[in-house]
Amino acid sequence: MNCGVFILFLVLNCKVIMENFKTRKIEYYSLVKKNYREIDTPITPFTEVISLLKSISQLSKKKRIYDLKSDKYCLLDVLDIVNDDNNDIFIVSGMFKSAISNFRPKLINRRTAAERDNPKEKVEGEIERTHFCLKIYNTEDYKDVLLLVEKNTNGVSACQFVNYLNHYNKKFAKQNNQKVRYSIKYSIIARDDIDDAIKNLARTKIAELHVDKQILGSDALNFSNRIHCAQKDIVITVKAERKNSISDIALDILKLFKIADTKVTRLRVWGETCDKQNILIDTSLFSKKTEIKCELNPETGEVSTAKIVSQMKNIINDL
Repeated sequence: MNCGVFILFLVLNCKVIMENFKTRKIEYYSLVKKNYREIDTPITPFTEVISLLKSISQLSKKKRIYDLKSDKYCLLDVLDIVNDDNNDIFIVSGMFKSAISNFRPKLINRRTAAERDNPKEKVEGEIERTHFCLKIYNTEDYKDVLLLVEKNTNGVSACQFVNYLNHYNKKFAKQNNQKVRYSIKYSIIARDDIDDAIKNLARTKIAELHVDKQILGSDALNFSNRIHCAQKDIVITVKAERKNSISDIALDILKLFKIADTKVTRLRVWGETCDKQNILIDTSLFSKKTEIKCELNPETGEVSTAKIVSQMKNIINDL
């Protein structure tokens, strides 16, 4: 085999390999709940998401179908829950299937341009898969719910994911003659430059400062030096007065975070945009991956569920 033929062989093989993979974007969110009739409620992680998803998964597939908008519908199709030995940290992964019905145009052959009738019924639609992964911290001292969602324009968005949860949360409560006094919400975890992300908030509501416990025994606070029983990080929370913003305070704390020998180990900021979209800024998440390469099924062109979920679990395990 001469050099030219060998190079052509490599190029063709590389093309085949590239065609068998697709890059998928991963979006980061935080799941919280907001009490009705309260404007500035505390940030409360929705740790009940585990039991809610379990209950949904136990329904028949037909009862899991939820109408999203117009002719689009979805259902929770796959769910897997893993927890640590102390039941403090849970990793939940799963997949939604969605489709659009009432659309049955003719099919056209790419090679011959021949047309034929579409064999599917109008109540059927092509399946779109959307994979997700959750990490739930539910310790006595720390609670949080992180959500990773595969970005699929034709699939289920984070907003639709939350609408799905709210629908079944209310449905189960009604069956048990109970009332739901809160709404499940999601906060977008900002992925831009941290300074710009804070400056772009229309209102900064909460700044959560994590500092090394050594500060308790320093000259600044002069607490007891016997701090070995305290957790590694001390959490200080600063909240804005109603309708006010603490963006300047958040930016000052961020400057401390960037100092080489700082005692500040992490900064989390909650705020909202002009259109009231909740935003979470977390310094511990800014360097994480936002794209993953996924293997495709050569017959259907769909992303391999096992492969993409495995990669999403690897990402969320490191958070």
